[in-house]
Amino acid sequence: HIWEKGGAVIDVKSSPRLRLDSNGTLHITQTWSGDIGTYTCKVTSVGGNDSRNAHLRV
Repeated sequence: HIWEKGGAVIDVKSSPRLRLDSNGTLHITQTWSGDIGTYTCKVTSVGGNDSRNAHLRV
């Protein structure tokens, strides 16, 4: 799973507020206005590619 915000890849290791579950769920703790935006989860496998958007408001 690859998560992006505003077209930029999110480096989950860059912040202790971010965590990625084994099932691909992105967790953001202590959200603030800088987190507002559209997040995209992209998945690539031998079966094909897919992506989904999520909109975060705080």
